[in-house]
Amino acid sequence: MDKIYILLLLTVATWGQIVSWLPPYAQLSQAYVYNATHFLVYLDGDTIYVTQIGVVFNGTSAESKAAYQYLIEQCKYIALDVRNVTANGKLWLADVYCSKDGTLWMWLGWLPLRFMAYRGYVEFMNADNITVITPVGTYAGYIPAGWYLDRRTKTVFKFPSFNLTLIEEIYRLDKIIEEMKIQLSQYSVKYNKTSTLLAQLENQIDVLSIQKQKLEELLRQRENMVTALSTNLQMCISENEILKRKLAELEELNKALSLKLTNLSKAYLQLSQNTLEKQEGGNSTIYLLVIALTAIVIFLFIYRRRLEG
Repeated sequence: MDKIYILLLLTVATWGQIVSWLPPYAQLSQAYVYNATHFLVYLDGDTIYVTQIGVVFNGTSAESKAAYQYLIEQCKYIALDVRNVTANGKLWLADVYCSKDGTLWMWLGWLPLRFMAYRGYVEFMNADNITVITPVGTYAGYIPAGWYLDRRTKTVFKFPSFNLTLIEEIYRLDKIIEEMKIQLSQYSVKYNKTSTLLAQLENQIDVLSIQKQKLEELLRQRENMVTALSTNLQMCISENEILKRKLAELEELNKALSLKLTNLSKAYLQLSQNTLEKQEGGNSTIYLLVIALTAIVIFLFIYRRRLEG
């Protein structure tokens, strides 16, 4: 009986793991560990240095060697989310993710949790009924902020921005179901499958399984909604940028036309003054006034058409 109980617990632990992961937009890179703080990337013949943003090293030579050796072991695969680049382009500030076998990933922002020589802020948040496995440790109920993969639902999420309520509920129901299955097995051995008790337990398991399936469907719908909203937001940002550029062009056109109208008005006043001073030039002055007024009307027509466009 004890062996059956232990086997079921191990099955639940393996099947329902949440492990540290990398964000979907991180790019796999042919980067190499250079020292305890930097990586090397060879790009078009140039050597680029990459460092984890927000983390600094303040340790001894021995601590530096230990950290370097640890990174060599952990960073067989490296993915980068470049956040900033220096003016000369030789240094990239990035979020760096490492994995030694691809089954789970370590964000290097967590290095202060592994070595005291690293300095950096690591945010922790409460997450009841949730246990996560990372290269720097296993955390239950109080987990570090970062990206995770729920192997149970195949969901990649960022904590704490992701709402864990549905996942917590799924795991809670899984735990109840597995406990009931264990009870079912125990009662089967002890009481030779008492029919009434078995029927009750099996019915409860079915009801909870249906609830779990509904919650899993809600989780998938929520992921689709988040993806759609992200796409719409990006489209709105792009349209906003286009409108800003168009507004800037119209403002420049408005300034230019206003300047031309001002100059034409001055010319008109000057012509009017010349008309009063020199009556003998009346006919030529009238022609000039007609030309000036025609130019004003043309500019106003062009300005209006540009605004309507």
